[in-house]
Amino acid sequence: MIGPPNQRGISVKRVTLLLAVALCAFSGLAQAQSEEKVAHKKPFLWKVELPGAKTPSYLFGTIHLPDKRVITLPKVVDKAVERCDALYCELALEPSLQMKAMQHMMLPKGTTLKDVVGEKNFARASAMLSEKGIPIMALQQLKPWAFQSQVQMLDYMPQLQAGVKPLDAGLYARAKQAGKTVGGLEQIEDQLSVFNSMSEAYQKKSFGEWLDALDEAKKEKVSPLEKLIEGYLEGDTKKLSDLVKEEMAKSEDEESKKLMKRLIDDRNGTMTKRILELSKESPDKCFFFAVGTAHYPGKTGILAQLEAKGAKITRLELGDADKVE
Repeated sequence: MIGPPNQRGISVKRVTLLLAVALCAFSGLAQAQSEEKVAHKKPFLWKVELPGAKTPSYLFGTIHLPDKRVITLPKVVDKAVERCDALYCELALEPSLQMKAMQHMMLPKGTTLKDVVGEKNFARASAMLSEKGIPIMALQQLKPWAFQSQVQMLDYMPQLQAGVKPLDAGLYARAKQAGKTVGGLEQIEDQLSVFNSMSEAYQKKSFGEWLDALDEAKKEKVSPLEKLIEGYLEGDTKKLSDLVKEEMAKSEDEESKKLMKRLIDDRNGTMTKRILELSKESPDKCFFFAVGTAHYPGKTGILAQLEAKGAKITRLELGDADKVE
C-alpha cells in the first residue's frame, strides 16, 4: 500500500498511497492496451460471488499513482470494468472532493509547518524542495502528513499537468462517462480524520523519520515509489501481506499502533460492510470495487472478511478475460 519504511510510525509509501486520491484533480481515464504492452504480470483482480447476489462482482487492488505502467490495464481488468453496472472506489472522486480534502489538509490560520515540525525539520524540508526548484512557502500551510503526500506526488507533476491521473480517479471517471453508477465506500472526513487525530509530538517525530527515509533512499539511489510500483506490477499477494505485517510490527509506540489499526484494520471493516450492503441493496448489479491493494490480504483484510460472510472469491489471471461474466 514497497520502499524504505520509517524506523517507527508510518512508512513514506503508505501515506502517499492512501492520500494521493485526495490530492490530485479527479479526471482522466485509465487506459486499456493489448497484453503485449501492459506491465502488469499478475493483476490484483478477484471475481467475487457475494451472498445473495445474482451475478458476480469484481474486486481490484490499486495504487493511487498516475504512472503509465500502472494505469495501462490488462485486458482482463478492462473487461471487468466494461462488464460492471456500478464502480466504487474508496472515495466518490467527484470534483467537489478536492475542496473538501483541502479543508482537512490545511493548518489552522496563524500556524505554519515550521511551528509543528520544528525549525530543524523545516530547514531540511526546505532544502529538499529547493533541489526540485520549489519554494517551501508554497506548501508551508499544509499539515505535515499532507505536505508529505504532496511532495511525493511532485515526481509525477509532468504527468499530472498533462492530464494523466491516478489509477482510481481514471477508473472512476471512465465509469461515470460510460453512464455507470459510481460512488465511494468511505467518506473523505472519515478517511482523513485518521491523520488529523495524530498528536503534534507524533507528527513532528514522524516528519523527521520521513526525511531520514528520503535521505537514505537518495544515498542508495533507490526510489521508494519505484519499488512500490515494481511490487504492485508483480502482483504477489503474499509479499504484500508480509509487507503490511512488517510495517505493523515496526509501529512500536502506542500511538503508531493505534494509527495503523485505524489506517488498515478499521477501514477494512468499514469497506467490507459497505460492499455487502451495496450487493444486498442491488443483487442484480455487477459491482467493480477498486481500493488500495493493501486492504485486501491478511486475516483482517477485505478478502478474508468477505469469505467469512459466505462470499466465494477467485483470483483472475492475465489470460482470464473469458472468465469475466
